[in-house]
Amino acid sequence: MVTDVVMFEGENNYGFDRTINLKKTKLKIVEGNGFEGNRKTLQNKKVDILLSPEKGIKKDSMHHRNSGLNHVLCKLAKENNIVIAISFSDILNSKNRSDVIARIMQNVKLCKKYKVKIMFGSFAKNKWELRGYEDLKDFAKILGMDDKMAKEAFNVIEEILNKNNEIRRGVKLVNEA
Repeated sequence: MVTDVVMFEGENNYGFDRTINLKKTKLKIVEGNGFEGNRKTLQNKKVDILLSPEKGIKKDSMHHRNSGLNHVLCKLAKENNIVIAISFSDILNSKNRSDVIARIMQNVKLCKKYKVKIMFGSFAKNKWELRGYEDLKDFAKILGMDDKMAKEAFNVIEEILNKNNEIRRGVKLVNEA
């Protein structure tokens, strides 16, 4: 399956609105950029996926872990039907794997509690980062997902692409000429 994807990654939000408002793209992915960047992303209804919300968080506070999500952001994601994506490549290439895994585990707990859809994938940048379905599914269980949630984390992309084919409620784009 071939699809048009726009992935926005950047420190500042220059050009964010123009990039997200492109109508020809079927899939709009924004990479996490701290609490303020994540909040701005989750408030935009045109975004489909927030990838790695734990990115951009430098330090944890004294009494709790800063994971890039909180209860308010999870409610925004649920209201705007935005999927939280977890990248195995980010875990694999991180310097402090234990901190990244702990932040992701906290995000999984929050997403379970507030019923936000989670997507899990390898997001490999080279052939050495690729992993099989069973390996990724087992790792998703380690992160705190149950069997059903782990299976759904790999199928959520199809739901997003089918949702983006709808022009209006009940009217679906079948084939583009």
